[in-house]
Amino acid sequence: MTCKFSKKNILIIILVIIIIAIACFGAYAYFSSPNNQVNDIGIATFNTTNAGNFDCINSSQGMKVYLDDSEKYTVYVFNYDEMSNSNKLYWKDNVEYEKKKPTQIVDGIVVYTTSANIGKFVGEPRFAAIIENNNLNVEVYMSTPSVDETVYMAKSFKFK
Repeated sequence: MTCKFSKKNILIIILVIIIIAIACFGAYAYFSSPNNQVNDIGIATFNTTNAGNFDCINSSQGMKVYLDDSEKYTVYVFNYDEMSNSNKLYWKDNVEYEKKKPTQIVDGIVVYTTSANIGKFVGEPRFAAIIENNNLNVEVYMSTPSVDETVYMAKSFKFK
């Protein structure tokens, strides 16, 4: 006994296969993509996948410190135009010290190995990226508990 398929049946089967393939691809893309959250810290925006909202917890002469709800993610903004010379030298020295720590380059982003220095996770391992904007005379230092998250944040970082 032989089965004969009409052109109409073959087209229906091909269409069903295409619809199933598109649905599988869509489901994969939906479930495998990070849960993006856009964060706005005034001078810039950036994306995160695991961090909650960022609040400014400290603001003093040219420096703002943002900490997320979980206290695992930090963002420091150094506006050197607004700092006194002594603060400027102090923070530039601190940033230069961080740059001397062991590093790795991931997807074009230099990641520094460091530890948390504020919040409830002080001393725990962290990974940091430093973003500079010479036109604004601003330096941003961000740290997270994950290399991948640090790279993701740094790559999405946009000055306004």
